[in-house]
Amino acid sequence: MSKEYDLNSKRDMNKFSEDLKNQAYDFAKKSAKSDTYAIDCPHCESEVNVPVGKSICPLCSKEIDLTLDFDF
Repeated sequence: MSKEYDLNSKRDMNKFSEDLKNQAYDFAKKSAKSDTYAIDCPHCESEVNVPVGKSICPLCSKEIDLTLDFDF
């Protein structure tokens, strides 16, 4: 955080807290999107490891579109 806050001020403390929470959420989203996940292929139902986004099932060669829904 490059902003300066007066932590003795209730308004600045609330803003600091909100900015910190938003940065933590952004970091968590970025980290989750860069990982791979073990899922069941929706086509052949085999367990495969895929990244977020579009990829090809290594077993049936059909496209898998893995999206993450963040609700926080």
